[in-house]
Amino acid sequence: MRPIVSPFVTPPLPCAEPINDMPTTRVGLRDPAKRPRTKLTLMLVEHDGRVRGSFDVRLGRNIAGKAPDVDLRLYVSGVSRHHAEFILDHEGFVVRDLGSTNGLIVNGQRTSMAMLRVGDVVELGMQRIRVDERRPADAGHRPEAVLSARQLEVARLVVEGLTNPKIAERLQISTRTVATHLENIYARLGLTSRTALATWLAACDSAARGG
Repeated sequence: MRPIVSPFVTPPLPCAEPINDMPTTRVGLRDPAKRPRTKLTLMLVEHDGRVRGSFDVRLGRNIAGKAPDVDLRLYVSGVSRHHAEFILDHEGFVVRDLGSTNGLIVNGQRTSMAMLRVGDVVELGMQRIRVDERRPADAGHRPEAVLSARQLEVARLVVEGLTNPKIAERLQISTRTVATHLENIYARLGLTSRTALATWLAACDSAARGG
């Protein structure tokens, strides 16, 4: 008599194909003291390097694709309805292709599954996704430890009330470059407005003064 196979049993994960010649370092979550201080974020990166959005990874499965029921919805050419899943557990962070049309590319190499580390770049169709380890934007951080020197310059000018064109004039850069810096600042800190940025920076400065 043939055994009955339930359609609801998840098949075993296929073996990962190598990403490069270097061993992949797992994003460890074993240290309980580390877990509240860091979190993984998928940065949606344009081909010119600009960050257009981000997605905070949660423990368990995070499915990416075009379908309305996915966790990370991507409106980009070449992305399948259920393209790939990002799996975060206490052992590490994995990405696995879900039988997509255009497949999965990690760090320039095609694969069906791979263990990810901070800084890795995943390509789903025309969408590039960078794995980032983001610290929460709280007053306990020194701004210069979170933002680059140029980003901090832009942020402080925003707090002064300057518009993007005025900031560009002050720093002798283009308005587009100012906008890109702001997009990256917001993505890095998990903020969405100039007011929120001003509040965060004021809280950091107050904490640095001991007040």
